[in-house]
Amino acid sequence: MLTFGSEIMLWTNPPGRTALDWLILAVGYLALSAILLDLVVRYRIRDLFGLMALAGVYGLAAGLLLNPQTALVDVPRTLITRVMGAHTLMGLAMLALFLKVGNLRRTSLIVVAVAGLAWGMWVRWLPTLADSIAPETSLTTMLVYGAVGILLIIALLYRSGFSPNNLQLSLFEWIVTAAALIAILLMRLSAGNIDSLSLVIIVILIAFCVMMLWFQKREKGTMLLDKRIFEHLPIVAPLLFLGVGIVGYSLPFNADGEQLAFIVGLFTAFGLVWLPTVSLVMGVRANRKLTRQRRL
Repeated sequence: MLTFGSEIMLWTNPPGRTALDWLILAVGYLALSAILLDLVVRYRIRDLFGLMALAGVYGLAAGLLLNPQTALVDVPRTLITRVMGAHTLMGLAMLALFLKVGNLRRTSLIVVAVAGLAWGMWVRWLPTLADSIAPETSLTTMLVYGAVGILLIIALLYRSGFSPNNLQLSLFEWIVTAAALIAILLMRLSAGNIDSLSLVIIVILIAFCVMMLWFQKREKGTMLLDKRIFEHLPIVAPLLFLGVGIVGYSLPFNADGEQLAFIVGLFTAFGLVWLPTVSLVMGVRANRKLTRQRRL
């Protein structure tokens, strides 16, 4: 699901990926997924703000390790719009969908339709905004990648029965996962895809997000994984997404670029807002907790 969000929905030129590229991405997304699930259980993430901090860990890591060629091409601008904006927002959407999969009600279907419309417009007109990300893409290519990605998600979800108690990584698993991500980082550094300033900033921000998760940890109580509902995914959801994607792709382009400007504005606004918001909310919670413990 994370791969679908960052590679297909953000359209980081999936047709231009080589077999080696996909192998590196598969290892990276698998390692990040394992870490995210571990953090969900380890820190007992229970609400939207904890989920946003977790999505921040993903978006920052994905921008640094998996898509630095496009996400870090013009720092600090793209650090806000693409790393903390686009990739983090996609991470939040996929994590939320994963935790509530199968519970798609009418409101959720509206969100699916809006996402499909934005996806179609984004893929069609992205080259006019930044041809360095992806060349012009045909409707057939977009639909093939979208349909294959959705089918893979559905197939894997049907095999994703698990207990939250088994999701924490052992020491050996942490070593293997960390080694995989460090290997990818060294490859990106050797290829010159990551500058030292971006590396330092993103590592600090990831550490800050993990620290916020640590402060909100509870030893007991429910968490989001406890509420996860899995039923058969309504067939109307993927069909609606692809169908509305065709509509978005077919819409005429406004000469002023208003369609893409709205999407880029959404990414930018989210990238600017989520970290201060989560920091403020969790800081207030931590202060209240300390106050209660000390009975001040």
